[in-house]
Amino acid sequence: MIDFRENEHILFEVRKHWFIIATELSIITLLAFLPLLIPSILEGLNLSITFGETESFWSVFIFFYAFWLLILWIIGFVFWTNYFLDVWVVTNEKILDVEQVGLFSREMSMLHLEKIQDVTVEVRGIVATLMRFGDLHVQTAGQQREFIIHNIPHPDKFAKKINNILMKHKDNTINELVKTLN
Repeated sequence: MIDFRENEHILFEVRKHWFIIATELSIITLLAFLPLLIPSILEGLNLSITFGETESFWSVFIFFYAFWLLILWIIGFVFWTNYFLDVWVVTNEKILDVEQVGLFSREMSMLHLEKIQDVTVEVRGIVATLMRFGDLHVQTAGQQREFIIHNIPHPDKFAKKINNILMKHKDNTINELVKTLN
């Protein structure tokens, strides 16, 4: 659970682009139908696998195909979990990087706005350019020098949002400093 201060509130959340999970699930779907070609290929090559009866071949095939589908279902669930639980939460005071590292492991990093030095956008490849997704890099002066969120939609818009939040945060900090000096 993420704890927030009294005057802190969430401004926005950032997740990966939908194209990433769609690509992963499409590959899994393709792999699910691939074993259905095995009997046709064996028949085309005039290879016959005999288990004594033709019905026993289909029983063994269905058993292993069901096992294959179970494995793919688990892999798909892991992909979806990583997609859904990897998130950046931007508040008026900090950026939280929540990274799912498997099914039962999660890493959370916190970056206070006053430590941010640079926000950079990186878009690589023709697909990323056409689908408008890329990486957002936030550099700091702290121990962990760079925060990266990969494959987010419209990274340039999020970089502008973060820069605007930084400017407002710095203006508020300066105003509070001036108030304390007066």
